[in-house]
Amino acid sequence: MMIEIAIERRCLQLTDSLSALASLASSRSETKDQFLREMAGNITDYTPLSPLPIDSNTLRTMITQVSEQIVYRPLEELRHFYFTYARGAFLLPGYPRLYYMATNKQQLSPSKSAIAAIGEGVAAILTQRLYPGTLRLARPYHTYPDLVSTDQTFTLMTEAKATVDSVQGIKQVIQAEVFRMAQHVSACTTLDVRPVVGLLIGTALLDETKYHAVITEVRK
Repeated sequence: MMIEIAIERRCLQLTDSLSALASLASSRSETKDQFLREMAGNITDYTPLSPLPIDSNTLRTMITQVSEQIVYRPLEELRHFYFTYARGAFLLPGYPRLYYMATNKQQLSPSKSAIAAIGEGVAAILTQRLYPGTLRLARPYHTYPDLVSTDQTFTLMTEAKATVDSVQGIKQVIQAEVFRMAQHVSACTTLDVRPVVGLLIGTALLDETKYHAVITEVRK
């Protein structure tokens, strides 16, 4: 099965002032608000990139390699159960009839582990495809960021997010993460021999064959 990923990307260029505010926020929380106000003039709008078709087997393999979620067949979990249920179909005989229909006002609750695993797999694939020559350096578990890699010119720190919500919903999730990534890029730039780039990659799982990814680069 082929999955098409629509992609949008934007970039935040950290000035010396923004880096200082991000670093200072650990001891003075009010500087976060000042950072967010000043950030507006240094971040670009989202720009569409060419869609990326990927085979579900490729994504499945990447999930196995990089995801910190121990979940059995996350793609099938969403395809056969969540998306089928969300369209108003009942589960197969033998499963409890929860009566969640597409017309029901009650919100469906998909597997958060499956969503997170797919988001991590998509983020790893996009990091490799959009930044050629990427070599994976580390996959930190249960800490920030999700993936550390290099293209021999930059050190790339990737944080993955995913949702079955709308494209606007995942953009809001990524927006909320910008300040945290700015803190890490500002701190790590002084420690690394290579320039550091933060990659916030959020994926909206719109249906089983259509995803929408938004990428925010944070550069110093």
